[in-house]
Amino acid sequence: MAEQLTWHYNHRSQDGKMRHPVDYLVWKNIDNKWPNFASEPRNLRLGLSLDGFNPFGDFSSRYSYWPVILMTYNLPPSLCMSKENMMLTLLIPGPKQLGNDIDVYLQPLIEDLKELWVRVSVYDEWRDNTFSLKAVLMWTINDFPAYGNLSGYSTKGRKACLVCGVQTCSQWLENGKKHAYMGDRRWLPEDDPFRFKASWFDGTEKHRAKPIQLTGSQVFQVVKDFVNDWGKEKKQKDGEDGKRKRKRQRAEDKTNDLEDDGGVNPFKLTKRWKKRSIFFDLPYWEALLLHHNLDMMHTEKNICESLLGTLLNMKGKTKHNPNSRKDLKKMGIRKNLHLKNDDLSSFKGTTPAYVFLKGERFMKTLKDYVKNRSNPEECIAEKYLAEELTKFCSGYFTQAADVGVQHKRNEDLEDDNVLEGRGFGGKSRPMTPTMLQIAHRYVLMNTIILDPWRKMLKDELKLLDSRLTKNESLLDKKHMKKFSCWLSEMVRTGDSADMPNIVRWLACGPRREVKSCSSFIINGNRFHTKAAEKDTQNSGVFVERDMYCRASAKDTALRLEMVDYYGVIREIILLDYHNFKVPLFHCDWANISNCVKVEDGFTLVNLNQGKHQFERDLFIFASQAKQVFYSRESKTSNWYVVLRAPPRGFYENENLNEVEYIPCAPFDVSQLGHNLDDDNCLRRDSEDVNNNASVISA
Repeated sequence: MAEQLTWHYNHRSQDGKMRHPVDYLVWKNIDNKWPNFASEPRNLRLGLSLDGFNPFGDFSSRYSYWPVILMTYNLPPSLCMSKENMMLTLLIPGPKQLGNDIDVYLQPLIEDLKELWVRVSVYDEWRDNTFSLKAVLMWTINDFPAYGNLSGYSTKGRKACLVCGVQTCSQWLENGKKHAYMGDRRWLPEDDPFRFKASWFDGTEKHRAKPIQLTGSQVFQVVKDFVNDWGKEKKQKDGEDGKRKRKRQRAEDKTNDLEDDGGVNPFKLTKRWKKRSIFFDLPYWEALLLHHNLDMMHTEKNICESLLGTLLNMKGKTKHNPNSRKDLKKMGIRKNLHLKNDDLSSFKGTTPAYVFLKGERFMKTLKDYVKNRSNPEECIAEKYLAEELTKFCSGYFTQAADVGVQHKRNEDLEDDNVLEGRGFGGKSRPMTPTMLQIAHRYVLMNTIILDPWRKMLKDELKLLDSRLTKNESLLDKKHMKKFSCWLSEMVRTGDSADMPNIVRWLACGPRREVKSCSSFIINGNRFHTKAAEKDTQNSGVFVERDMYCRASAKDTALRLEMVDYYGVIREIILLDYHNFKVPLFHCDWANISNCVKVEDGFTLVNLNQGKHQFERDLFIFASQAKQVFYSRESKTSNWYVVLRAPPRGFYENENLNEVEYIPCAPFDVSQLGHNLDDDNCLRRDSEDVNNNASVISA
């Protein structure tokens, strides 16, 4: 593990893509501001994740428990977010919500982080020396409510955005009883056409400039004189003080959209600030480029799910409801979508599921530790410490597996008998002479080490027949037919003095007895035969091959082009060449002429027709196969959409092209026309489509 802490030093992305926090601007900003810190690759870069949850397995908020987790970003992507490498630094007990008082509980952790920034002397077992270790907290990761508790800025009400601050654009929806934040067009260029599309958005044009974004130093200047007052005042019930409690007036009725506790000056301390965050006690915090990150539970689940659910009119997930219709009418937009009657029987809703990230999943792990409902904190602490001790002690047992080191499930282990990859299951069986000949011919024609001998035979054939010099197709046919016997004859006649051993064994030919496997692992992918699949689909393969093609039936000129082939694995065989085995995939291929097509950027294949086109060319090397998955277009269709999946650990492979695994290229919004009418954007392919609309608010 000590060696892995310096992984980031030599694994920066070279193509400009972000695969790890080391590629982020925040990391580079720390290197530029503190070069002495960056010069020691063993110095730690940390991230803090914090969230509250109910440890009893229900969604009640009566009991809230807050674990504080630190993550080390020095490690590789497969390790830095693993459960074993997340440090549970604090257990803040319940049952009440912490709110802004969370800083009181974070103080011991902040003191330790301040000490780590100064430096601590530690021993490095890997390099066998002692050095001064320093650590920096790069950012926090939390949901939106915890974001407000950590930053000290109120994330409720009309000015809920910490980035925009008092310049936040918001609008109160009278019927929806919530705030809608529709000022996103302010971030567009001043001459962008979307700024002037009033009817497309909230009925107004946006002429205001984008808000001023405060840096960490500027935020600190705003709140540096703030006097924190910890603790919550006990609320008095009506009548306790002899007075009737006055009904609170809504904030949206007090001020207009541009005023909030002193106008729109972002450099002035307003009532939006509830405290001075304890993170400013860290000497480097105000100089960081990014302080807080929002996890994907809100961004991906709440917003994207609501957006897609509304656009697709998904039952239980759409924001289409009577109140949104009424708000549309009040705003004076989408007149064709206003409610025309009081029939609300068609509006129903359900509670959707939640989406968790790595930090959220670790919270679920901690929740599973609770076995005694009367002492949830003790259960979590005891189980976590037991796992930490087990991990520590495992390093002192010579034959014990390393706890916390993630083992790659699809790792290619070396096999002395198999040239590449490893197979599982299966049994030996005899192969028919015809199929054995086809498999052996494919090995001879596609093994790179045999290139010199293939070229040698082609030169001999051209000398014997001058017609073959101009006719490449005829040359390939004769070469394919004679190469096996010609190579075997060279070995028998003694012309193989300079041949490697692998070429000699290939010339001798394979045994008739082959091993048939049910699954095979190679290049980080696990393949299954079609017959062996149950709950998973791992039999889809894709391969690119060079092929001579004609532009049309009348064209006599042949051109070498790259052609894509799609199929499914019928059988995985290990061809036995006495001294080693060659893995081959026996596949059923889709007919490339009429069973492969491209529609709307997606590749579709028909796997039920045209299987006999490749009866003489059924095999490929296991190393040539790329894994694909097939999603059926509809229940009655024979066409399947091709989906490519990257192998496990692809984010650690800098040479992998991620674009290959995008099923459809993203749409360039700059090509979107700005003169579209609203009527042209309405869907008319389903019932009640003219009554389908919503106002989406955060």
